[in-house]
Amino acid sequence: MSEPILLSERATSAVERFAKQAERAQLETRGDRRVDAARRYAATRKAINPRELAILDMTVLKRRSLTELAAQTHQPPEALARLLQQAGESLADYFDPPQRVLAEDEPETEAEAETEARPEPPEDA
Repeated sequence: MSEPILLSERATSAVERFAKQAERAQLETRGDRRVDAARRYAATRKAINPRELAILDMTVLKRRSLTELAAQTHQPPEALARLLQQAGESLADYFDPPQRVLAEDEPETEAEAETEARPEPPEDA
């Protein structure tokens, strides 16, 4: 038996959220809610690259083991585990984007940037 894959807490949480979105998109029966769930799930799938999406589909949704996938793809299980970790991190970045730190002199909003970019009116002498 292979060793369990240890994903970061952040990646694990994101992968679980992805699985719940997939389940909701499939099981929701009420019209508007089903459409909303399907749109959210489709947007999440578009947010990650195809290789990450493939590993998530196979391991999370179809419940295949990395050992089984390694035999089918002729890739080492460690490489697939790294790809799964990377997929989890990409999902985490999508669900909870990292906060951007502003420099002291950097404007916070576009309005502030426009105000700072305008030249000062000339003073009448």
